[in-house]
Amino acid sequence: MSDLGIRVVFVTSERLYDHQRQTIERVFGCQVANGYGGRDVGFIAHQCPQGGMHITAQDIIVEIVDSEGQVLPAGEIVITHLATADFPFIRYRIGDYGILLDTTCPCGRGSPLLKLTGAKIIEMIKTKSGKIFSAEIIDYINLALMKNPKVGIKQFRITQKNLKTFVIEVVPNDQFNDISKKIFTKLFTDQLGEKDLVLIFDLKNRIDPLPSGKRLYFKSEIS
Repeated sequence: MSDLGIRVVFVTSERLYDHQRQTIERVFGCQVANGYGGRDVGFIAHQCPQGGMHITAQDIIVEIVDSEGQVLPAGEIVITHLATADFPFIRYRIGDYGILLDTTCPCGRGSPLLKLTGAKIIEMIKTKSGKIFSAEIIDYINLALMKNPKVGIKQFRITQKNLKTFVIEVVPNDQFNDISKKIFTKLFTDQLGEKDLVLIFDLKNRIDPLPSGKRLYFKSEIS
């Protein structure tokens, strides 16, 4: 697809690995520009043609701290967002790690530079056949359930126990039954392309969120 005239491919969301960058650049015949951000605070930094990750300092203050909140050269990234007057984020931890560079980018832009050293990696689903999926595919299951409320599943969380076995915690409503289990099983197995999975349904009155308040759809107990 290198003859489409595409000048740059912008990527965001999951971590960009070197082999992914190389493949994209080869297929499209252009540069790849990484964008780093968070769902809560928006874009934090953008990559320039020279490779520097430039912080959007007009909106965001980026600090690097330790577990006690003391400022360090390298460590956990915390964000103070200046463009959220209705609900400000002050030194908000987003679970990523990096370094604030004291160098100037050769591109000539004067904005501060960030180097990511250990961005969090989204949980991965592994199967017996050797396939590996981002747990973000669970979002498609959640969207399908939202479009079909008659399935009777108000909330769910999936825990992978081993390469074949998954425990499905479900908060049901009055419409939940054995057909609901079959619908959920088909949605899940279709996403993974696996037919011999073992799904164990565990009905709950509630599923508690994480301490941050976020709701987790998937967790893996595989090392």
